[in-house]
Amino acid sequence: MRPTLRPPGLARRAAASLLLAAPLLLQAAPADLADVPLATSPSAAIRPNLLFILDDSGSMSWDFTPDASYVHKYSDNNTALSGLSVLDRTLSSLCHGVASVNRSAYNPALRYLPPLRADGSSFPNASFSDAWEDGYVGGSSARRNLNSLSTIGGTTAGRRLIPPETWVSGSRTTVNSTNYRFFYYAVPNTTPLRCDRSVVSGSTAYTPTRFTIVLDAGSISAPAGVDAKTNYANWFSYYRTRTLTMRGGAGRAFAQLDGARFRVGFSSINTTLSNDGDRFLSVRNFDDSTQREAFFARLYGLEPSGGTPLRTALSRAGRYFANKLPGQSDPVQYSCQRNLAILTSDGVWNESATPVDVNGNAIGNSDGPGSGETRPQLDDARSSGTAIGGSGASNTLADVAQWYWKNDLRSSSLGNCSGAISGQNVCTDNVPPIARDPQTAQHMNTVTLGLGLAGNLNYVPDYETQTSGDFFSLVNGSRAWPHPLAGTTAAQELARVDDLWHAAVNGRGKFYSARDPEELSSGLREALDAVGATLGAGSAAATSNLQPVAGDNHAYVASYETVYWNGELSKRTVNPTTGAVSSSVLWSAKAQLLSQVGVNSDSRQILYFAPAEANRLKAFTHANLLADGLLLTNKLGPLCPDASGTLLLSQCASLDSAGKAAAGGANLIGFLRGQSGFEMNSANALRVFRERHNTRERNVLGDIVNGKPVFVRRPSAPYPEASYRAFATAQASRAASVYVAANDGMLHAFDAETGLERWAYVPRAVMPRLHQLADADYANRHQFFVDGSPVVADVQDGSSWRTVLIGGLNLGGGSYYAIDVSDPANPRGLWEFSHANLGRSAGNPVVGKLRDGRWVVVVSSGYNNHVTGDGGGHLFVIDALSGALIRSVPTGAGDTVTPSNLGKLNAWVDSTADNTLQRVYGGDMLGNLWRFDLDDRLAPAGYEALRLGQARAPDGSVQPITTRPELLELSQAGSRHAVVVFGTGRYLGSSDIGDTTLQSVYAIKDPLGSSGWGNLRTRSDLVAQTLGSTVVAGRSLRTLPNPQPVNWASHMGWRVDLALSTGERIDVDMQLVANLLTFASNVPETNACVTGGTSWLYYLDVRSGSVLPGSPNRMAGQFLGNALTAGITTIVSTSGATKTIVVSRKGDITTTDDPGQGGSGVARRIAWRELAR
Repeated sequence: MRPTLRPPGLARRAAASLLLAAPLLLQAAPADLADVPLATSPSAAIRPNLLFILDDSGSMSWDFTPDASYVHKYSDNNTALSGLSVLDRTLSSLCHGVASVNRSAYNPALRYLPPLRADGSSFPNASFSDAWEDGYVGGSSARRNLNSLSTIGGTTAGRRLIPPETWVSGSRTTVNSTNYRFFYYAVPNTTPLRCDRSVVSGSTAYTPTRFTIVLDAGSISAPAGVDAKTNYANWFSYYRTRTLTMRGGAGRAFAQLDGARFRVGFSSINTTLSNDGDRFLSVRNFDDSTQREAFFARLYGLEPSGGTPLRTALSRAGRYFANKLPGQSDPVQYSCQRNLAILTSDGVWNESATPVDVNGNAIGNSDGPGSGETRPQLDDARSSGTAIGGSGASNTLADVAQWYWKNDLRSSSLGNCSGAISGQNVCTDNVPPIARDPQTAQHMNTVTLGLGLAGNLNYVPDYETQTSGDFFSLVNGSRAWPHPLAGTTAAQELARVDDLWHAAVNGRGKFYSARDPEELSSGLREALDAVGATLGAGSAAATSNLQPVAGDNHAYVASYETVYWNGELSKRTVNPTTGAVSSSVLWSAKAQLLSQVGVNSDSRQILYFAPAEANRLKAFTHANLLADGLLLTNKLGPLCPDASGTLLLSQCASLDSAGKAAAGGANLIGFLRGQSGFEMNSANALRVFRERHNTRERNVLGDIVNGKPVFVRRPSAPYPEASYRAFATAQASRAASVYVAANDGMLHAFDAETGLERWAYVPRAVMPRLHQLADADYANRHQFFVDGSPVVADVQDGSSWRTVLIGGLNLGGGSYYAIDVSDPANPRGLWEFSHANLGRSAGNPVVGKLRDGRWVVVVSSGYNNHVTGDGGGHLFVIDALSGALIRSVPTGAGDTVTPSNLGKLNAWVDSTADNTLQRVYGGDMLGNLWRFDLDDRLAPAGYEALRLGQARAPDGSVQPITTRPELLELSQAGSRHAVVVFGTGRYLGSSDIGDTTLQSVYAIKDPLGSSGWGNLRTRSDLVAQTLGSTVVAGRSLRTLPNPQPVNWASHMGWRVDLALSTGERIDVDMQLVANLLTFASNVPETNACVTGGTSWLYYLDVRSGSVLPGSPNRMAGQFLGNALTAGITTIVSTSGATKTIVVSRKGDITTTDDPGQGGSGVARRIAWRELAR
């Protein structure tokens, strides 16, 4: 006899689609919880290969920058400089010691920090009275007493200053004087300046003040709070020359680099080596201490000598990544791995050798007309002038960068498909494309850094976003790149500086021009950060969850973008007949939120829990947090350093004193509120916090990964109480709101009609980590904060009612919070709950009544509660209005070594009109399905947890349970059976991706007694349904070719093993409508170069685990495609047909039809309808 089905009344709860799943082996351990969404992350950490190319030419030993600050500094009626005496040469250095002219000179406005060692520790401060000439070699270096270098006096009459050329744009100036100790030059406004910045007009004769190379020891100045003599000594020992500056700036950038994310090697521009030597180091993992030490040994120990063969050096780097240098070790491990050359130089290329491609042929003109290249890469320079339309130049540095970017460096024709890892084919063209770099074949990107260089083109750091200026002219075609092979030697040199810039553009990298150690370090750090950002930048924006609305045709779609870690919530239309979700956006929360924030102000209402306040909420402002003692205790005060002396942001070391002072406190609170005044963009004077801007737009809404939005309108529960009907009537016109949790540390309340944010709430539990959102390296340091799906329910409070929102942090921490949202514009705080035995709050709150009439919230102990607790599973019963813990029901399973990891719950109620909790069900990662008697309704007496069954694979491995169980009541032959349906699998951490343990779907009855079923795998009375597969009209289907009958009187249930795809698991909550059980399975991709995976959608008759009546081809499921599923929602269309909306992690939203008659029947339970108001 076919059983009939009655869904039990279910407690009010959310249907969240969390990113979970994949099995533990029998020897379980703490849960591996990733800090990023796995579905948009590769199965293995693919570290980019980075080759740092250091200019070791002879000019790097010079102590002046740029070259023109030395040449022709002084002459005696055109007498050559070399004819002067030693004293005169010293005196004739004129502006040599002035930092505004000579960028290598001591700059009293800069703080000169000691460089960093390979392990990140600092070199000692240099001594003013005993300073090393080369601080990087320390004891083996000569020493100087800098007191002996104080003021040089005297005058030399009868000579005239004749600066025959100027390195600052403007007119030349000749000044007549008998005391000519200054180099005069004109700035763009043509006003001549003295080195001490006093203005002199025309060629007026005057007597300038004394010039000193080194000030008197007592007169040296430095930034506020910095000891001047120490600062000067550090400059002398660590930054005095070009090579010292390069060492210090580069060393600081690489010392702060997270080695676990990069592979790094070293090369000098003059090396001929292709394997380890004093001027070359093969690329290897940078978290290897030996490799790191070797890198710094070369960086700090290399002495400059030789010419400047930049073209040859860059082409050698390209051939290295192609594995075409003789005797080299192959650096490439994976086909999707990025390869980057960072080329540094203080000058222009001057080698005569022609650069070559991977086969040893001349590079030629790889970016000229006919190459297919567009602007700004295109080189159509004429032999003179700036006009376009020429043939361009061949064998330039830009040509080298272009060739090694454009051409496939790994192919079968080149015979280099075997990489550094055995068995890996590195020729597959699957390098993730990004906006700056769409190339998918193996290639080399180029970043260039010029030290004190100025060419024909005017450089500005943010040249890529400028709407005027020289680079903009290159983009729009109103000028061409200067020709580096045409004209006079001087003209060629200027054009070759521009060629260094052009090379970075062609290599789809970026050009940096550094004038001092600080700019050098920050430029390199930005370049390294950009490399880190590309690790995940190939991942498309992902749709995380969807919330359709009962009673109208709208849906709310949440999404996130990796690397930039921003989010979006959009309102869309659902076709009531087909169930299709429109791609057209009615409103965008991120766009609306931008209208509420400014540079240094905002109009947002952001709140935190403050129990002493009348409404138990307080504005999240600097003043309030300071007054409540929450600033310093939550690391919201000074960050660089904090009160303990710890640098809390990765950028602290690179900030100047003003930046450090600005990092934290009111500025940080403003940043967290969405203000941009201290973000790292060119519009700000102080650039302290990370910039919340992707390649297209600014966005201050954080990523929404696991939190499902919930729509709330008028009260609509079927409660019969007169007080509730009065409450519903009074609230009938309540404005609709959408609530969603985001990883910017806030629960957001949006106006459902306009998308404007009504308010936001910051749980106290996330406050101590909020400063991490301001980290410049947050692209690679993502954290979960407020990550749980909120639940909204109407709760009785004496004779009145309230609409209460309860939310957890999910992977963001161990806490729950409750807010009264009866008035959506004026929320009231209720409570925040934490407990030693509460781990990551990954469970879903369940709201209902105890039999004594008290309204409660029931939550599980979550994941990894062994950190602060006993590791066991616990069910917490919390007073819904006060947050007081009523009782904790332990499972007895799990400990501090092997925590239970009890997760999502479901509750049985006999009637939704009463909503009294009869019992609660939940599963843990030890494969246990639990029934909780939280109100002493079942034997034995008391409040206990009963293990209904244990899920095990055939080899005895644990099948973890991480999704919400579904509940139903079946009637067969006059008997009624309480049935629990659940799936197994886990997808939480990187170790889960490659797990191949067999996972299953179970439906078992609850005997409602004092004993469970034991190991479900060994039960002979559990019917096994076996899946098959077929292809029909090009569609891959799952079938049940030989379904077995289930007699609920003699059988305890059924089981379906997901055995057809290795690694298939259930990590998305199921949906149950009448007798239709719909569930999605995910198969994570194990290829290190591929993100996501594949997915299947199943439709089973829940009464037997078989196919639905009328299902064609005995269809039990269908292939959804090459994307993991984020969540499913079953709806009933206006025609009465059941349809399933599937949201993929790639951002696709599709609607499928019920393949049979599963949607028929009177009893229907559609999860999202239970939440609509």
